[in-house]
Amino acid sequence: MTVLLAVVADLHCNSTVGLCPPGFVKDSGDGILLSPVGAALWKSWLDYWKRIGKLKAKHQCECWVVVNGDACDMNTHGGAGLRSHVRADVPKMAAETLEAAAGVIDRVFVVRGTEAHSGGEGEMEESLAADIGATGNDAMGTSSWWHLPIDVGGVRFSIAHHPQTAGWMPHTKRMAALRQSNIVALDAEEHNTLPADVYIRSHTHYFAKTPPGMRPMVVYTPPWQLATAFSHRKGHNDYVDPPGGLWFLCVDGAIAEWDVIRYWPKRRAYWTASSE
Repeated sequence: MTVLLAVVADLHCNSTVGLCPPGFVKDSGDGILLSPVGAALWKSWLDYWKRIGKLKAKHQCECWVVVNGDACDMNTHGGAGLRSHVRADVPKMAAETLEAAAGVIDRVFVVRGTEAHSGGEGEMEESLAADIGATGNDAMGTSSWWHLPIDVGGVRFSIAHHPQTAGWMPHTKRMAALRQSNIVALDAEEHNTLPADVYIRSHTHYFAKTPPGMRPMVVYTPPWQLATAFSHRKGHNDYVDPPGGLWFLCVDGAIAEWDVIRYWPKRRAYWTASSE
């Protein structure tokens, strides 16, 4: 069996620096005009799905998609960075964002993210999952998942939004993936179970992975949200990780190929007196 798995995370639909379809109409009837940065982010989103579509056609296989948390954003930390303050707008915006992948998706899963963004118990992501007909968690009777253990073409994935460890410095990002690999391996040993083949985690807003050959394999996903006021307060400034997503081609119990697709933004030019 051959399955193409695409994983995207941290879409932060409704954030002014997250994903939003051009011309999205709010509950009030007002349309949203994207900034140049928002338009560029949307262009990258469309390109990502175009490339996933080409991979699907090349390998003539099904494409399963996982939206790994924080697809919706009603940031309770403050409202200055939001496009709408009407909760009903947010899952609708996320659903219309995912319509860009409608011609590619054969099956979609929605994982719940951070409650400060997506509401208590991940309510908005549950609403989103129900709206788009996502494959749900039958054991819990929900349309979305906190943790998604999934067999993709014979490859076992453990997918969840939050990692157990992180490191936001250039020299600690990879070490976080290494630590996470050790954590899940020791946890499996303690519970006398086999670890998954691949662990995918998000939330950190940076891409990192364990070295080739290390098992279990751990990958942290890049985000689809650009620098927020919080990012600047943390001192990241121009060094926010570029947006993008993952893909894995799983064939008869093995990963034949996998990669990350990222979109590196142009660095802002230095201001000079001649800029005026």
